[in-house]
Amino acid sequence: MIIAVINEITFFLVGVIMSIINIFSKTDVGIKRDQNEDSIRTLQVMSGGLDGESRHYALILADGMGGYAKGEVASRIACDGFAQFSILGLPAIFEGDNTPSEIRKRFEKSVAETLNNVNEEIWNLSEGGKMGCTLVYEVIYDDHLYLAHVGDSRAYMVKKGEIEQITKDHSYVNALLDNNAITEEEAEEHPMRHVITKSVGSTEKVTADYNLFNLNENVNLLMCSDGLTDMLRDNEIRDIILNNNPAQICQKLVDGANEKGGKDNISVILARITSGGKKRTVMKPIRVSS
Repeated sequence: MIIAVINEITFFLVGVIMSIINIFSKTDVGIKRDQNEDSIRTLQVMSGGLDGESRHYALILADGMGGYAKGEVASRIACDGFAQFSILGLPAIFEGDNTPSEIRKRFEKSVAETLNNVNEEIWNLSEGGKMGCTLVYEVIYDDHLYLAHVGDSRAYMVKKGEIEQITKDHSYVNALLDNNAITEEEAEEHPMRHVITKSVGSTEKVTADYNLFNLNENVNLLMCSDGLTDMLRDNEIRDIILNNNPAQICQKLVDGANEKGGKDNISVILARITSGGKKRTVMKPIRVSS
């Protein structure tokens, strides 16, 4: 098994169908903060050598909770825990019945176990909820995206010129929106818009939301902390993704947030997938940088 920890990676999948996957990432302290409490990890796990079959990509983003002690410690523990799981635990999920629905069941069960372990470690270290973090965890495997998230860090899908948020914020304001208590315009300026209702490590137990998406079309996947979405509207994020070279997008997003004030740490992970089919193929690496 070969494990590549990556900031940027391009692979050429050789077979009946050809696909290219590019993954880029960037984290920045922003303008107003003195310390970066965000953490990100991007990993690729392969089996059978460099010419072997790709097992999976794992993308992890955590935002340490502002105002809590050592938020950067919480986000690091979460990312390290899920990075270890991605290396040691995920390959077994893709063995046996490989239908997406069955993989999803195994994914959710294993992620829940890992999340419980990470949550307990943060909870105990902070002596009872004095620090915490959000979490977005994406796994790309065989033209499918397996997704888990906690908190208000977001995942987006951009395709066919449109942007769609594919996570639901665990926040006080979003609960008000769900109950039609406020409008979208009121939510943007609400004094409690940064209050989240679920996070990793701030309570004894936590559960994630899960989802599964088919990736058989050209698509951009974006993960980001609220340091980006508090500064840029969805349509601005979409335009930057659609109108720039993939290698420049993460920096452009960070620059855009900082130009608007950079009030918080800003972290982004972008996966650009050009895919024409659903068959697993042999992977030939073009470039790996770490």
